Amino acid sequence: MNIKEFNLQDKELLLDILLNNEWEFHSASKLTKKEIEHRIQSGYYTKDESKTFLIFNNKNQAIGFFRLFDLGKDKSDSETPLFDIRIRKEGRNEGIGKQAVNWLTNYIFSNYPNKNRIEATTRHDNIAMRKVLQQCGYLKEAHYRQSWPTQNKTKADTIGYGILRHDWENNTLTPVNWNE
Repeated sequence: MNIKEFNLQDKELLLDILLNNEWEFHSASKLTKKEIEHRIQSGYYTKDESKTFLIFNNKNQAIGFFRLFDLGKDKSDSETPLFDIRIRKEGRNEGIGKQAVNWLTNYIFSNYPNKNRIEATTRHDNIAMRKVLQQCGYLKEAHYRQSWPTQNKTKADTIGYGILRHDWENNTLTPVNWNE
């Protein structure tokens, strides 16, 4: 797996990934080409508070991307970042999600010294993503009932995960006190 920061010259790769795949566990599961192009031009993927990276497999094919957001206006900002990750169907169940989440976690903590934690949310029924987060040291911190809009207009539960810098540095997990 290789990772490359997205720039405007990579527009067609990002369009291909987003337009030619189903994203059943995402709120915006199907965007139009016009919507994606607008996001690219408006800086959604590249402004100061966000960075996007393309994920390539060992055959150098773009098989996904992740977008880091809420990074803050500069590296001294202590805002808590989150991320969106999408892997093409043919790249799933290959360990790429785990490698990418480990990479982005290392990237944030290594390049943003004031970041104390990283957060992630996913739907309760996205078992693969939940396993990836757990395997990468993210701990379940929240369960929001009927909060995630689905394609069929119902609401799914949202699970919130987080990783602390201290835990990442020491390869530990600080448990959540669920009995308060």
